[in-house]
Amino acid sequence: MPNSKEFLTSEQISRRFNSSFDLVKHAVRLAKNMIRSGRGTRVQTTIQNRAYQILLEIADNKDVFDDIPEPEERTADMHHHQSDDALRKAQERKRHNLTY
Repeated sequence: MPNSKEFLTSEQISRRFNSSFDLVKHAVRLAKNMIRSGRGTRVQTTIQNRAYQILLEIADNKDVFDDIPEPEERTADMHHHQSDDALRKAQERKRHNLTY
């Protein structure tokens, strides 16, 4: 894997793919998976550019697709966070009212 001082070239990663188009399709699917699964990058780099991080993952053979939670799991999790927020806000309002 190239370090942060080296430049990543398309030649380094295109060997695994039949065409540049296949490489781009794979990188896009990997980026969507990263977003939907909520995972961070699997490579150590100081570069914060997500596209570059994904290409580094591909170059380092760390381009593995993670499981994506089912919609009902995400909805239940979202409701759980919303109810926590509502409870916290109600407690803050109660404390605020008691202090005046």
